[in-house]
Amino acid sequence: MSVVGMVSQFARSVPVRAFALVALSCGCAPARPTTPDAAVDRYAAALGAQDWTTAYALLSEENRAELSLDEFKRLMIQNEREVRDVLDQLRARSTPPYVTATVQTASGDSLTLVYENGSWTIDESAIDLYSQRAPRQALGSFVRAYDHGRYDVLLRFVPKRDLAGLSSETLKEAWEGEMKSEIEQVVEALRVSYQTATLEILGEHATMSYGSGAAVELVLEEGSWKIQDL
Repeated sequence: MSVVGMVSQFARSVPVRAFALVALSCGCAPARPTTPDAAVDRYAAALGAQDWTTAYALLSEENRAELSLDEFKRLMIQNEREVRDVLDQLRARSTPPYVTATVQTASGDSLTLVYENGSWTIDESAIDLYSQRAPRQALGSFVRAYDHGRYDVLLRFVPKRDLAGLSSETLKEAWEGEMKSEIEQVVEALRVSYQTATLEILGEHATMSYGSGAAVELVLEEGSWKIQDL
């Protein structure tokens, strides 16, 4: 949903939303900030001085196109207490902002970069190719493991209660045999959906709808997300 469409629904949390949209650089601001810390400091200073024009200029171009300066100013004034809370949080931060960027390849894979000490570095996701730390990562890892025929890895996505009598060999036999067509359809549907589809997480369970009315269910076991139902 666009910022404009969300205005009436998140009036109480607009300051937090606005903070999340701070741009690392803004072509319309003089002496624009060149680091995350500088952008956060300038935003905090603008909020403290009620300089809505400067604060607004630190929003991304896309969101400034959807939310006018007058609307932004009105929301800030209407939510004065929440603005003060955000300002206190910004001033009290003890660690630098954790900033990341995601690069997507033509095959649909993604690589995460982390901004550290004034430069971009490669996240550990480049090493942990079959991560199950988060539901969406687990689905991407599942697709990657299937593409590379890594049935030993695919076995990691099976919940403990379903592991009895199952091995990488029996999984390969089934998925490359009578279930091949069905599994290929599932994987292809996941491939085009897992990065952008809505994922609902409730405690140790997660659900993502994909394809034509299908859904995948995941469960968290000992820190790893596993696929409970495709």
